[in-house]
Amino acid sequence: MECIPSNKQQYFHYKRSLSHLLIGINSDAISGWLLLATFLYSHTKYQKAFIFTDHVMSKLTDKTIPALVDTSHDPVVFTQIQEYQMELMKQEKITSIVKNLTILDICIDSNALAVLPELKQDAKDPFTVFPCIPMAYFIRFLCYYRLNDFKSCIGTFTELLQKNIITQFQCTVYRDLSSVNVLDLLYTPYFLGISSQMIGDNDFAKQCYELTATMDIYNLTRSRSRLSELI
Repeated sequence: MECIPSNKQQYFHYKRSLSHLLIGINSDAISGWLLLATFLYSHTKYQKAFIFTDHVMSKLTDKTIPALVDTSHDPVVFTQIQEYQMELMKQEKITSIVKNLTILDICIDSNALAVLPELKQDAKDPFTVFPCIPMAYFIRFLCYYRLNDFKSCIGTFTELLQKNIITQFQCTVYRDLSSVNVLDLLYTPYFLGISSQMIGDNDFAKQCYELTATMDIYNLTRSRSRLSELI
């Protein structure tokens, strides 16, 4: 017979997990806050989760978004952001560097404290890496969806769609990978596919999963299995 935790035990587990996640926001201002938002959403605290994702979005400035170094030129060309990062490392204390050069990918395993229910089957062991920026948009979409705010839900969906168009354009037209996170390139259309499926647009969801599947050579997502479910 399965033992069901009491309300008191569930509350104790919730508070303990929350305290662990709060530690992360002191060292990593973006992925730490996003993990906290994920945790709150998974516990149906949609309003609070939205507030934290809003906070995350406010921190996504040019000084916190790292860019890959383009080594195809001789000498190597550094962007303004990269020059700022190097200058920061010369002048600031290590605590300031850690908080500004924020990790924009989060690692989640199947037993993690913070896993979106919609991505439970995507979380693999030992861990799955998700990009923070598309994830922040996705959580905002989910919060609006659960709160039955359809207008804001579509607005957030449109923002994520615009981000996908820009990212794909930079990659395919300009071949510019210096300002593109590869995981952003993969997961943005994937999250769009899940979002489209949730709002009933299965045709667009198929297109998003097909696009993701063509790029996902290492099977990081469940795009192929989600696509097969719609065919």
